[in-house]
Amino acid sequence: MLWRAGALTRLPGKTTLDIQPGDIVRIETPGGGGWGSIETG
Repeated sequence: MLWRAGALTRLPGKTTLDIQPGDIVRIETPGGGGWGSIETG
């Protein structure tokens, strides 16, 4: 997502863009649960 000048824009999965000072880029990725049991740490 890109927050620019008070407007929120959802971005596609793959994109190229020029960002400006003051822009906020939020990157959300799928979370992973890790591997194996918690006890084996």
